[in-house]
Amino acid sequence: MNFPSTYWVYPLAAVLGYLCYRLGCWVQKGRTERAEYRELLAVYREILPKITHGRVRLISPAEYRAAYAGDDPLLIIDVEQKDDIPRVRQTVDEFFADFIPHWKEVRSPILTALSEAVTNVVKHTPGGRVLVYLESTGPRFHVEDCGSGMDLAKLPAMVFVSGYSETSSLGAGFTVMLRYTQQMEICTSAEGTALVLRTHLASPLNRERRGKEEGHALSCCPAVEAGHGCGQNYTWQ
Repeated sequence: MNFPSTYWVYPLAAVLGYLCYRLGCWVQKGRTERAEYRELLAVYREILPKITHGRVRLISPAEYRAAYAGDDPLLIIDVEQKDDIPRVRQTVDEFFADFIPHWKEVRSPILTALSEAVTNVVKHTPGGRVLVYLESTGPRFHVEDCGSGMDLAKLPAMVFVSGYSETSSLGAGFTVMLRYTQQMEICTSAEGTALVLRTHLASPLNRERRGKEEGHALSCCPAVEAGHGCGQNYTWQ
């Protein structure tokens, strides 16, 4: 049987038509998902600081870079495997023991919060790193991972439900981190998540100690003013 030379055109057109249809559905789904993501992001950016009194903030990758790209970390610690969790804790503990008087009295909650963040990097992502800084109020930690980002729809449960566990980036331990830090900033995208943990050494623990004994709170002043440096730009007294 001899078929017309154009016979092959019809099935090819059908296949191309189907592929175009599927591509259109995929593009539309992507647009819908991006729109939903932007809506959730806008809602959480407004609501989280209000209900946490400014202690939890959701920031964009652009805001993260603008705020911190110019900062030079005191330490950079790579995180890939389970053994890195105690290594990060020990490295930070030994480092700040030389910078902060009475560090042993205030270190436990700070190191606990940091360990929770590092644990989740190891458990739920291919790896990441910890950047360590020293501000006038206390240590600041950036825990960055190379995961696929957090599911924003599940963010309230992650932050506020004790013991909540999720397979996505940094999915557990948020309540512990929030309990032992002054402020937590979350930056998440498909390229990974960065968690900024700010501590404040004028904590209830320190105030309780000061109430029991005479003395003054830990203070931090610029190195130039103090006459000698300690850490990056500050010295503790």
